[in-house]
Amino acid sequence: MDYDWTRNRSTPAITLAGVYPLFFKLATPEQPAHVHEHLRKSFLQSGGLVTTLERTGEQWDWPNGWATLQWIAYEGLKNHGFNELAAQPEIVFTNSTRIRIRANLVE
Repeated sequence: MDYDWTRNRSTPAITLAGVYPLFFKLATPEQPAHVHEHLRKSFLQSGGLVTTLERTGEQWDWPNGWATLQWIAYEGLKNHGFNELAAQPEIVFTNSTRIRIRANLVE
């Protein structure tokens, strides 16, 4: 879930930004497992974690991913003991010299 801080409420948008509470260790005890499962089932693609599941044609949506969010997800997963998913080669590429700002992660 994405959060609109100006309205102090969640938005219906489901994005990779939902990993920020895991990264900053602000998640409730239940949230990490839920986020982990959603990342594994929906966001993880052959090239990494896509930024959104929306196919709008915009650069920030499916099938693209952003290196910074890959790293935030990687660290957030590790913070909560989800080392197996964090160690997936598709995600770990962000710790190599192959970091790209944005890339199609599906094709």
